[in-house]
Amino acid sequence: MKYTALLLFMLMSLGIHAQLQENTPLPMGILQLKKSLPSGTRLLLLDSSNTLQSIRVSEQIRKHGFQCLDLSQGQYRIAHQQKIYFIPQSDNRFKFLSLENYILSMAAVGFTPSTNPLRQEPDSRSRILKWEPDEIYIPRKIKGDWLQVEYGEMGSTKKAWIKWRAQGRSCIELFSLI
Repeated sequence: MKYTALLLFMLMSLGIHAQLQENTPLPMGILQLKKSLPSGTRLLLLDSSNTLQSIRVSEQIRKHGFQCLDLSQGQYRIAHQQKIYFIPQSDNRFKFLSLENYILSMAAVGFTPSTNPLRQEPDSRSRILKWEPDEIYIPRKIKGDWLQVEYGEMGSTKKAWIKWRAQGRSCIELFSLI
């Protein structure tokens, strides 16, 4: 059995997903906690009506932070449980991570090869490469709307390109080990 297939099985069976899933609108980035806070810790955040709200720090927030929708007038606008909150850019408990850097920090990506095939080059007209279902596709480099992935056995890895975004929506799903 390939180690990659075993790792993929472990990722999927543990249900370890990051905040980005296939065919979802893309945030501008991720706002992560600088220090790990214990689960259950409460954060006070302003909601869209300018009222302080208490948000419980969950494992998801600890591991992946908040989707950052935009930055305006010195405040990050974030989404959490289908509500909008604001965090001042000056709040030193958080750090902003661009979406591209967040993707590259992930352990693996998932995608639908029938609609987003592996390509030899980051171009829709480039030669389509064979998708190997038992492989884990590791994000390596971003060039525009394209994500270079690496896969295969140690010592004989292959590289290919897939779309990571199209028309403001995600073309991939992210998997994290943390």
